Amino acid sequence: MDLVILTTESQVGDQLLTPAGLPDAGIVPEPIQLPYVNRYASVWQYDRDVRDGKIDWDVVLGSRCPVCGVLDCHREITAYERVVIELFPFRRARIQVPRFLCRTRGVTASLLPHQLAPYHQYTIESMVLALLLVFQVCAEDGVGVLAALEELPADSGVTPWLLACWLVTVLRGFRRAHAVLAGWAMLDGLRAARGWQGRLAEVHAYCSAFSPRGPPGPAGLRRLVRRYSATAGRHLVGRPSQDRGRGRPR
Repeated sequence: MDLVILTTESQVGDQLLTPAGLPDAGIVPEPIQLPYVNRYASVWQYDRDVRDGKIDWDVVLGSRCPVCGVLDCHREITAYERVVIELFPFRRARIQVPRFLCRTRGVTASLLPHQLAPYHQYTIESMVLALLLVFQVCAEDGVGVLAALEELPADSGVTPWLLACWLVTVLRGFRRAHAVLAGWAMLDGLRAARGWQGRLAEVHAYCSAFSPRGPPGPAGLRRLVRRYSATAGRHLVGRPSQDRGRGRPR
């Protein structure tokens, strides 16, 4: 079951929520993460409004439960905090993520801003821009990945291992989204690559397809990430818990 909830432009900026991957009957459901598609320029603006109580979640969600679709089934429960890291410019802080309980299915759903990837501290924008920067430095300066990492903020904490994880995660997201993205740009020539340089080049090719002058900058990337989440009802990068397993047997 897919459920789309769309508010008006005046209600915190055209927010969209679409759940997917609901648990089957006969299992104990695990918490799930749903994309909260918004028009905030950054997660920090989002967090400020959450803490100031400026987002009316009743308006965002409406009367139907975002998990099962039953009227007046869900209720808000205590939010949780998670660490978020942005690289350009560098910032590390905690943000609040709202949670809701579906009383029909016993599922706890968190509304994770579309700028974030489930189970990742760094924003999607940061991960993709870091990969593009490393690709550019390696290609233009003829250096290796270790030398290219020196171009990132000193306190970023990005290691070759973490960058490799991002490369796998981001490419998995792009490839999974290929059918949707191909409706917006020419992706016919893209083929799955192997090796560090090949996969970095594949990320570069995906991003370059959406801008006539090469990969989009931060603003263009933000638009792409939001557009995909609004269209597909899921985060562009990362695997939510509902995609990682089907819960525990009762």
